[in-house]
Amino acid sequence: MHEYFRSNPCKYLARAYMQIGEGGQNLALAALSWVEMPNVDLASNLNHLVDVDVGNIIELSRETKKFEKIIYDERTFISGIKGTFVWSVEVKPVFQTVSDSLINQIITDTRQS
Repeated sequence: MHEYFRSNPCKYLARAYMQIGEGGQNLALAALSWVEMPNVDLASNLNHLVDVDVGNIIELSRETKKFEKIIYDERTFISGIKGTFVWSVEVKPVFQTVSDSLINQIITDTRQS
């Protein structure tokens, strides 16, 4: 992914993360990224790279002390493209008590049209 951006610089990048859960239990992290590329073709190429597990933007949550050891190693994610923008959301349970239905609901709720 780093090499792709070296060869094809983006116009804009934003990252965020959200903690989703109930009072510290059933806690999941959702990492979000939005990238604007110079044109639709480059955006399409980037979205393809994200979708085929070549890589993704480093999650902002991994740059915080509290969540630096959380690795989004599973491909519980959704991504998409709208014009020159590519967006993605990855979800990772923090505790083992997080249900698959909660993770699937987070992914479904983040779908952008």
